[in-house]
Amino acid sequence: MKAKKILESICVNCCKLEDDISPTSPTRYVIYATLRPRMAVVWAYCKTKTVRSTDESEEGGAEGEGEEPKKGHGGCGHIQPVIQKEGLKMFVQYKKTKDDDDEMKSLQPDKRQITPAEIYTVFKKISDHDLHLLGLSDEYARPEWMILTVLPVPPPPVEDDLTYKLGDILKASANARRCEQEGAPAHVISEFEQLLQFHTATYMDNNVTGIPQALQKSGRPGKEGRLRGNLMGKRDDFSARTVITGDPNLELDEVGVPTSIVVNLTLPEQGTRPERPNDLPGARYVIRDTGERIDLRYNKRADAFLQYGWIVERHLKDGDYVLFNRKPSLHKMSMMSHRVRLTPYSTFRLNLSVTPPYTADFNGDEMNMHVPQSKETRAELSQIAWIISPQANKPVMGIVQNTLCSIRKFTLRDCFMDWNAVQNILLWVPDWDGTVPIPAIHKPKPLWTGKQILSMAIPKGINTHRAPDPRSSNPTSDDSALIENGELTSGIVEKKTVGASQGGLVHVVFRENGPEVTKTLFTGLQMVVNHWLFHNGFSIGIGDTIADANTMSYITKTISESKAKVAGIIEEATQDKLKMSSVETVLNKARDTSGQYAQKHLKDNNVKQMVVAGSKGCFINTSQMSVCVGQRSVEGKRIPFGFRHRSLPHFESRGFVENSYLRGLTPQEFFFHAMAGREGLIDTAVKTAKTGYIHRRFVKALEDVMVCYGGTVRNSLGDLIQFVYGEDGMDRAFIEKQSIETFTLDNAEFQHKYRVDVTDPAGRFMAGVLQNAFQIFHIDRRKPSDLEPAYIVDSVRELGESREEQENATLMFKMHLRATFAARKVLEQYHLTKEAFRWVLGE
Repeated sequence: MKAKKILESICVNCCKLEDDISPTSPTRYVIYATLRPRMAVVWAYCKTKTVRSTDESEEGGAEGEGEEPKKGHGGCGHIQPVIQKEGLKMFVQYKKTKDDDDEMKSLQPDKRQITPAEIYTVFKKISDHDLHLLGLSDEYARPEWMILTVLPVPPPPVEDDLTYKLGDILKASANARRCEQEGAPAHVISEFEQLLQFHTATYMDNNVTGIPQALQKSGRPGKEGRLRGNLMGKRDDFSARTVITGDPNLELDEVGVPTSIVVNLTLPEQGTRPERPNDLPGARYVIRDTGERIDLRYNKRADAFLQYGWIVERHLKDGDYVLFNRKPSLHKMSMMSHRVRLTPYSTFRLNLSVTPPYTADFNGDEMNMHVPQSKETRAELSQIAWIISPQANKPVMGIVQNTLCSIRKFTLRDCFMDWNAVQNILLWVPDWDGTVPIPAIHKPKPLWTGKQILSMAIPKGINTHRAPDPRSSNPTSDDSALIENGELTSGIVEKKTVGASQGGLVHVVFRENGPEVTKTLFTGLQMVVNHWLFHNGFSIGIGDTIADANTMSYITKTISESKAKVAGIIEEATQDKLKMSSVETVLNKARDTSGQYAQKHLKDNNVKQMVVAGSKGCFINTSQMSVCVGQRSVEGKRIPFGFRHRSLPHFESRGFVENSYLRGLTPQEFFFHAMAGREGLIDTAVKTAKTGYIHRRFVKALEDVMVCYGGTVRNSLGDLIQFVYGEDGMDRAFIEKQSIETFTLDNAEFQHKYRVDVTDPAGRFMAGVLQNAFQIFHIDRRKPSDLEPAYIVDSVRELGESREEQENATLMFKMHLRATFAARKVLEQYHLTKEAFRWVLGE
C-alpha cells in the first residue's frame, strides 16, 4: 500500500510530484509540518490529479522588468493513470479523452500491468527534495528499497517450513531464468514470475489479503518470531540452565555449579601442560597452532603432548567468572557475574542474600549461566555486580530468611557463649586476626555476648545509629542499634539494620569501604550467625499458634460485640440511613483489635520472633492463624448478594470468617475464603501480562537512549534528549538521604542554634563529637577548639563552590552542608580541631 500511495503521488513519466508544493500552494503547510503526517497530506492532494502540472511561462514585464522570472518545478504535463492493486499485482489505467481519435483508442489498452522493474525505475528517479516533501528520508528510507532485488537467506538453524519455503523460491527463480534463456513465450515467463512473487510474499507474510495462504509457512509472530526469537535473543553455546537451590556456605558472589556442567563447559586458554579429559579440572579439546582440533576423549596416541602456544579448552574451575541470569530480566540487576564453586549433585547453588535482585526463590525456579570465551569479557564480567541500586539509591540485597531471624536472637541481651563456642564461631569470621575480645562476664566462668562476637564481622571505622521504634511501649527494650567504630555497643540487630534499607549497615559499609568489604560483611554475618544457629536451632510448630485462655476469651468477646454492631448497622442500612461500607470498617477493626491483643499477650514464640525480626510474615498472619481470619472481600466489597438478595439463603455472614486457621473454617467460611482466593489468582495472572507488556513498551522506547561523552543524553539518531543526565548529572547509586534541620526551625530556635556571639570571651562550649573525626584525631572535649568562625564559614563556602557543576543539583547539598557545618555548631556541638575539621571537609 505504501508503494501504491507513492505512485499515486508522483508522475510516472517525469518522476516528480504531480503538483507543485510551494509556499503559495494549498498544501504549503506541509513544508513546515513534521515528517509523519506529510505522506498522507501530499497523497490526498495529488491522487486526484489526472494531468501533471506544467511550468507556466511568464511574459516579460508582467511582474516588473527588474524581477527575476519564477523558477518552475519541471512539470511535464503528462496524463496520469489510475493505479489499481489486485493481490500482488499493480495495474495502470489511462482515461481516454474526447480528443483522441478512434485509431489511437483502439491501440491503447484500457488497463495494463506495471511491472516491479518499472516501479523500481520510477522510484529510483525521485529527487531527494520530493522525498523530503513526502516525509521519507533519502538516507534511511529510499522508496526503491521497498522493491526486493536480492533476498537475504537466514542460516540453517531456522524453522524447517521456512527452509522448504526458501527451496520453493529457489526453484521458481531457476525456472524463470531458464525460460528467459530458452526464449519461452511471454505468458509462460509471466506465470513463473508470478509464482516467484507468490512464494516470496508468503515467505514474508502468510496473511496477505487477496492471495491464498502457503501451506508450509506457518510463521511465528511475536516472541518466537525471527527478530525476537532468533536474533535479539537466541539459544547459544557455552550456556547452562538448571534448577537453583540455596547454600548458606557460599560467599555472596559465588555460584555452585554441578560437576556435570563443569566438565561440559570450557574456557580457552594458552596451554602450558598436558590435561586429561576426565580429570577435574581437566580439558576437552586442544587446538593446534594450525587450527586442528584434538578431542582428548578419543585421543589414544602416546606421543600426544602439549606445546606452548596451543589453545586448551579446559573445564571450569573455582574462581572463574560467569554471567548469571534469571528471566524475566526486568532491570540490570537481573544479570550479574558470579565466581564458580564446584559442587556435587545437579542444581545451581546461590547465597540466599543475592536472590532479591533476581526475584528468585527456591520453589522450582531455574536460572541461566553463560561462560565468557575471551579475556576481555572475563575482565568485564569481574565488574558486573550490584549491591546498591541506582533505581532507588539503596541496597538491593540484605540479610534474609533464617540468618535475619537468627541475628536478632543472637544480639538479644540474654545471648551468652562460653569459651568453646566462641572459639568455634571465631573460626568462621573472615580475615580473623586471632584476637579474642575480653569476655563480658568473668565469674563464675567467662561468657561472651552475641553483640561482641557479631562485632568481629563488622569492619572497623563504621559508625551508624538506628533510632528506636517510636511505637515501642518500653523505652528500655534495647530496640535501637548503635555501632561505633565497628563495635555493636547496644541494640538488637534486625531487618532495619541489616536488611536492604536505605541508611542501614549494608548501605553505610558500601559507602565508606566499597563493594569488596561489603561482600565480606555479608559473608561474615552469615557464617557467624548460621554456625551459632546450627548449634542452637530454630523451628516452628503448631504450638506457636495457640493462644492462652484469657486471650481467647477476650477475642471471642470482641468478635461478639462487633457482630452486634454490624447487626445494628445493617438495620440502619435497610432503612436507608447508612451505607454498607461501615460494616467492613467494623469487621476489619474487630480482626485488628483481636490481633493486636494477641500479639501483646502471646509469649515470645517462634512466629512472633520471625515477624519482629522481619524475616517472614506479618502480624496479620499471626492474627489469622491464632485469632480469626476476618472479612473476605471480592472486588473490594463484601461477598455480594446472590439468591434472593443474600449470598445464599442460609448464610448470614457475607464473607466474615470468624474462625482462625488453627480452629478450622466451617464449610460456608471455606467457600467464602475460596472466592477471595480465586480472585487473587486471576488478578495475579492478568496483572503479570499487563505489566510485562507495559515494561516492554517502555524498554523499546528508551533502549537507544544513552549518555554521550560530552555529558548529553541522546538517542541512536543523535537527537538531544537532555543536556545533562537526569537534569543534574548525579549517579543515584551514590546519593544519600539527609534531613536539613533548618527547615523545621522557627526564628528563635534558628538564632539560638546558629548565631555566634562574638562578644563571648570564653570560647568554651559543651562538646559533641563527629564520631569518625573524634576517634581518628582523639578530640578532647575539655580543650577549646583552635578554629575561628570566619575560617569555618570560608571553608564551607569553598567546599560548596568546588561542587558547583550543576546549580540545581548542588543547591540541596549546599543547604545541608551549611546547616551541618554552621560555625556555632562546629564550635559548640562538634568541638573539632582545625586538623579534624579539614579532614571532615575532605571526606
